[in-house]
Amino acid sequence: MHIYKSPQEISIPQDVNLTELLHASAHSPPLPPSHEIATDTFEGRSVTLGELRQNAGGLAQGLSSHFQPADQSRWALLMPNGVTFIEAVHAILWQGGVFCPINHELRAGEIGYAFTVCKPAYAIVWSEVLPLVLEALKTSKEVDPEFNPPKIITVGSVDGYPSFDSFRSADSMEVPHHSDTRTRAASIHLSSGTTGKQKGVLLTHYNYVANVYQCHAHDPAHWSPPHTSLVYSPMVHIANTTVPLFLGPWGGTKHVIMPKLDIPRLCELVEKHRVVDMPLPPALVTALLTGELTKKYDLSSVKYLVGMGVQNQSVADRLLQLHDWTLVNLYGMTEAAPYVSWSKLGEMLPAGQVGSFVPNMEFRLCDGDGKDVPVGAKGELWLRGPNVTPGYIDNPVATAAAFKEGSWYNTGDVCTISPAGIMAIVGRTKELFKSSGFQVSPQELEHHLVGHPHVAEVAVGPVYDEAKQTDVAAAYVILKAHLNDKEDKVTALGHIQGFLDGKVSGYKRLKGGVWEVTQLPKNGTGKILRHLITEHKTGLVSAPKPKL
Repeated sequence: MHIYKSPQEISIPQDVNLTELLHASAHSPPLPPSHEIATDTFEGRSVTLGELRQNAGGLAQGLSSHFQPADQSRWALLMPNGVTFIEAVHAILWQGGVFCPINHELRAGEIGYAFTVCKPAYAIVWSEVLPLVLEALKTSKEVDPEFNPPKIITVGSVDGYPSFDSFRSADSMEVPHHSDTRTRAASIHLSSGTTGKQKGVLLTHYNYVANVYQCHAHDPAHWSPPHTSLVYSPMVHIANTTVPLFLGPWGGTKHVIMPKLDIPRLCELVEKHRVVDMPLPPALVTALLTGELTKKYDLSSVKYLVGMGVQNQSVADRLLQLHDWTLVNLYGMTEAAPYVSWSKLGEMLPAGQVGSFVPNMEFRLCDGDGKDVPVGAKGELWLRGPNVTPGYIDNPVATAAAFKEGSWYNTGDVCTISPAGIMAIVGRTKELFKSSGFQVSPQELEHHLVGHPHVAEVAVGPVYDEAKQTDVAAAYVILKAHLNDKEDKVTALGHIQGFLDGKVSGYKRLKGGVWEVTQLPKNGTGKILRHLITEHKTGLVSAPKPKL
């Protein structure tokens, strides 16, 4: 067995919970209560450290006094990015609860299924999506007849429902203490894991505290004032949980929060708030490469482009010619709370490399039989460390499948590790892929598509869209025999595309088109060979062919 280890080992406390972390600081002397940690463009609010502590403690007191929830009760959150979201999470944790973030932009059926996974006793819901949530709860009962609907609190005034703001109390709940936070659940995040339907990833207070300590120790300059970062992707996503909610207040980084990606607005905020860290979604890469944004907006404060939006070195080179920027690549997953590796601010790594390991982690690269590959070879990344989930909530089968050898989590990502300890992602062993940063499960989409009357067989896979700088979903369909005419087939392919697009969220839609194929290659047991599904296309497609 060959184990790769982080170059740095640090002490991580097992008796510090996330509320205690909120009252602590990475710095000596501590940051003052007046230090601003977030500004919110949706609600038009800003919050300092002192205000967050006061507001979260008051909300914890108000919610606890009114509902008297059991310890470790689960609280769903369905609301846009904003200061209220941050306050709600800290209030839930403060009074002993477990927060369960669910994307409010999902379809009713998707939200309904999410409810059956996390089984919340309470749900804090943005008033604008309350009708959607009520519809979703009906589907929850269809999926699980024993499902008990949560008590609903609305963000915004709605007749018949208690308002979240009504629970703001001038009295703050006492800060809790637990001697072992490894057994204290903090959140249940939805993830597809390495395959299949969404599962509930259990993360403990210790998992989060560990990742906060790991990231800060790995590159302290990145997480200290006057560093300012921008958040646009949903805070229900683990990538925007640990850093703005926990590491930001502890380390002092200020976060400028957007409700969703809007590139002109993003540039305006960078200009106004002198943002140093700019996230790099694929759509922004495309927009920047035109050169128009750097002419129209003052982006001179930006030093670092952060994320995995650039996988191609030639694209990276063109991007860096526009300005004196540094690409900061990173890698993580929900199951690791989330960060595993990160390129340091002083490093300039090639596109595709995701930096060195954060402290206190161990890694293996394994072949399909679970045997370690030779040093220098590529293999599936297995990892373990204090930030890694204990498993999937209420799902021992999925947990056992993900942890095949005790504490080693099997990521499904195929990687290489250089002699200097720099990791690169080179592929996937499993079927999932990412589109604009979100996981897409081919099996989920195929489950919908097989119900269409024109579909005999179907497989879904990723197609790289150069214009969008991301993979998008495409379907490969064997049409039923009653369709013979070319025009009828093209019409049917369009109907199939529209059929799915009406059932799923935007990032899951078939933006790569629906293609007719004559066969779907399979192995001896009937499993689709997904790397070969494009080989038998007839040329008929529902939409213009993406640029490859």
